[in-house]
Amino acid sequence: KELVSRIQENTARQKENLCEENDRLFSDLEHDKAQVIITTENRADERFYAREFFEEHLKVFLPKSHEQDDITDLCDIINHSTLPAFVTDFTEKTRHLPGLEKSSRVAVPIRDEAVNVHFYAVCRVEMMKQLEAVLGT
Repeated sequence: KELVSRIQENTARQKENLCEENDRLFSDLEHDKAQVIITTENRADERFYAREFFEEHLKVFLPKSHEQDDITDLCDIINHSTLPAFVTDFTEKTRHLPGLEKSSRVAVPIRDEAVNVHFYAVCRVEMMKQLEAVLGT
């Protein structure tokens, strides 16, 4: 129970920090300190144009013999084997984890939307055409 409580506290603190960071980024955009920002928040309105830039999914990196997709199975693995690692789409595509393709582990997607993040490229409405030109339509 103590571990769950600490995880919940950390999650709440991280969400608060993310909200503060997003507020700072949008303030910079609004006050011409930035032309484009990449953020996890879509605040498209009369001032800002936002376009989904990419989506990132968190996966548990487990031994291949443990291809489970259920949280009960995950708890069982944590309790009875070596600790899992975590990967994202980015770490898989860019091979930031050495030996990933030759590993005896498999990446199992976590199906909780809270860990799948959408990123948005955001600019002031006046810059919309330039952003689309860079990102492609």
